[in-house]
Amino acid sequence: MTPLNDHTLVNTEHLDHARKLISGVYCDHKLTLANASHNDPFLAIHNYVPIDDLSVNYMTYSSKVIINPGFLDDFYLLQLPLNSSTATVHTCQQEVLSHSEVATIINPSEKTSMVWDEGCQQLMVQIKRSSIEQALSRLSHSEITKPLTFDPLISLSENRRMNSWWRYIKCMVADIDEGSFSYLGQAEKKNIETTIIANLLHALPHNYSSLLDVNQNAIAPKHVKQAEAFMLENLSVPINIVDLVEVCGVSARSLFDAFKRFRGITPMKRLQQFRLEQARHCLMAAKSDDTVTDILTRLGVTQLGRFAAIYKNSYGETPSQTVKNAQ
Repeated sequence: MTPLNDHTLVNTEHLDHARKLISGVYCDHKLTLANASHNDPFLAIHNYVPIDDLSVNYMTYSSKVIINPGFLDDFYLLQLPLNSSTATVHTCQQEVLSHSEVATIINPSEKTSMVWDEGCQQLMVQIKRSSIEQALSRLSHSEITKPLTFDPLISLSENRRMNSWWRYIKCMVADIDEGSFSYLGQAEKKNIETTIIANLLHALPHNYSSLLDVNQNAIAPKHVKQAEAFMLENLSVPINIVDLVEVCGVSARSLFDAFKRFRGITPMKRLQQFRLEQARHCLMAAKSDDTVTDILTRLGVTQLGRFAAIYKNSYGETPSQTVKNAQ
């Protein structure tokens, strides 16, 4: 059975109509036949399942096509051919010939074009750029100051972790096709999305890999852990650097230096991360009679407008949108 067969978005013999509908999911792009004299009937199929900040997709074109999206801008796109046909991906870094043992990832900051061979069937995962960057910042305890870029070539025979990642995606697709995925709640689906993104960041080489490895393996000193424990115990009350110095028994400079070295951010930025994470957890678990103001006030937020702006910058949506999407 065709993957995601009950979730067909596009099934058309008209190239322009296919391009228009598919552009609505991804981005505006050029779609042309590689062989202009080809007289065989054209067919495009796109099955599409959105899951919060990512989507899983099945796509195929009956004819050899040239796809030119330019820059994706706001999302990453992973692609894995499922049959014997191939696809060639051209980026500013390199040219990758993709097949069932070689997947690709397209970085939104790099100009890209593709050629899909006749009948190529691809399983694709689209992930919002802001979600990956937020996860990277959280896992590395660092601010993302330049675009996150992955090596576009993913050899599944050499990278066993990415092979496992794709098996996880295929299992999720099977659950969707079987119908059991639809019974999961919003929080459960969000946990799956978080796992997919985190595992991708750990499994696939990128320009922040060394920082991620350092923060994963480094053992923070006692005063950093003391400060973080104090923060977590007192998230609903005002905390300043003087409070942290008194708790830890070290100078402010020592505390700043330790946080910059082992967390990549200042102590107060770390406190802000904790508060944002707690707020998101509470907003996603909101009951029908809870208001955003009530939730944030219970968390000790006094400047609601400013906090909402920081929250949106971190998660790509307002607190109100988080509550709405969770219910």
